Amino acid sequence: MEVWESRDLCVQPHCSMRRNDVANGHNKKTGDRRVAKELIGGSLIVAMIGGGLGVARADDGTLLDRLEKQEQQIQAQDARIAELEAMVRALAGEKSLPPAADTTEPATPAAAPSPASEPPAPASSEQAAAPAKAAAEDSYAGFDPFATPAGGASYNPERSFFGPLRHLESEDGNYSLGFSGLIQTDVGFYAQESQGGNATTQSLIPDFNSGSNIRRAVLGVSGTILDDFLYAFSYDFHDTGSAGVRSAVVVYRGLDPVWLIVGQQNNAIGLEASTHAEQRSFIEASLQSAFAFGPGTPSLGIAALNRSQHHYLRFGIIGEQLGTQGDSDEGWGIHGRAAWAPIAERTEAIHLGVSGYWRYPTTTRGAGNIGNSTLVDFGSAAEIKVDERRILDTGNISDIDHYYYGGLEAAAVYGPFSVQAEYGRAGIARSNDRLTDLNFDGYYVFGSYFLTGESRNYFPRFGAFWRVNPKEPLSLSKNQWGAWELAARFSHLNLNDGVGNLATGGIRGGKGSSYTIGINWYMNAFVRMMLNYVHTETDKLSPTGLQEGTTVNAVGLRMQVEW
Repeated sequence: MEVWESRDLCVQPHCSMRRNDVANGHNKKTGDRRVAKELIGGSLIVAMIGGGLGVARADDGTLLDRLEKQEQQIQAQDARIAELEAMVRALAGEKSLPPAADTTEPATPAAAPSPASEPPAPASSEQAAAPAKAAAEDSYAGFDPFATPAGGASYNPERSFFGPLRHLESEDGNYSLGFSGLIQTDVGFYAQESQGGNATTQSLIPDFNSGSNIRRAVLGVSGTILDDFLYAFSYDFHDTGSAGVRSAVVVYRGLDPVWLIVGQQNNAIGLEASTHAEQRSFIEASLQSAFAFGPGTPSLGIAALNRSQHHYLRFGIIGEQLGTQGDSDEGWGIHGRAAWAPIAERTEAIHLGVSGYWRYPTTTRGAGNIGNSTLVDFGSAAEIKVDERRILDTGNISDIDHYYYGGLEAAAVYGPFSVQAEYGRAGIARSNDRLTDLNFDGYYVFGSYFLTGESRNYFPRFGAFWRVNPKEPLSLSKNQWGAWELAARFSHLNLNDGVGNLATGGIRGGKGSSYTIGINWYMNAFVRMMLNYVHTETDKLSPTGLQEGTTVNAVGLRMQVEW
């Protein structure tokens, strides 16, 4: 679980309205009106004595009516001032990010009313706030996902990196500490056709077992140190030892507009892999994600990040996962990802991107540095991972000089509709001239639709998708049923190359395709239930040439809670 994944309006103190100032002004206005009434009343008494009761009564009624109307107008203006003051307080705590380009049209000044005309009726608070609210909801420009809501500002799950639990803060606000967590509980059922060949002695494809699994059980801490440092640490108890460390990073953002990320982090490859597991539209990533996860992720490294409302750039030097060194020279590589979003709004977005890596593999040293080996392997489990064994697998590929990957990614959101796709190709350059170089590829495409009108939440500052906040969170007492999303995906992975030439280093990793249909029930922004049906067909030869392809039908159910 990466710390980003993939989250300016700055209000100065001297621009903010203080409640005491408004209150004092309001009291002064009230007192002035009271004095005015008394003076007018006195003048009316004099008029009554000197000019007659009939004229005085008429003047009295006219002046009092006019005064009452003016007082109502002043009260409406006071209410509007109080409303604007609340909006200013809500914005005052947001920490400024590098400002995005201002694409808003300049406001056209309203025509001044004629001195002889009556003042226009004041707009209701809902009417007055509607344009600003709509603009704020539809645009992420200038929003800092790492800022803690200030004062009375409400928490926005669609835009905040941190979870709903309020962070502990020092009195001066310079230091913060927060806690987060994720639990994903899965149940899976597999129906598998008989494998070709002799399944007992030849097949490397497992007979998948139905059952249940805690897919992820993550606890994390995160926070800020002064203005320039972020930190995050998370551990997944599904794994053991150092393999459970999902993130352990320090982020320095004092080199505006570039951020530096140091530590155990996501390797920043592809849109699907860069989207947090708890924010994806399907229970598991596609078969094609084998290339993004092949080098191991998360991994130790250092990366530079630059992003705005419409672009995302991240490049770094990434090593191996914690605990992989031992008697080995650790592998490393250059990783990069660039994305552009010409349209980047909450309910409408277009995302285009490229990503890739170029790596040296880990070298395992033999005794006396004799028999040193370099190994790489690619593979993928079925798209339901209650049984996490691989359905396609190259096995360890030896004699590697270097290996690389390049991928294309695209996504579009239009209201409740969304589509997303990626294609990637991996290559392996052999260190032994007698062995052939290798190439593998894969792709996926999927579409989704929200029955309840929500949208997939594309966040340009993450270069990925983020939480969905239902319009009507689940509440039986209010007859509210959350958000419902339908999704369908096709994915393909080919891990075969030179299958007829094993003597020259050919690989029979197999090739396969998966068809997935899913239903997502978002009870609220942090509780979700997912149901997937997956049909997978594989074509694979064993080392002895026997067909061991298989067909698997799987049903998976997930209950997910995030905090």
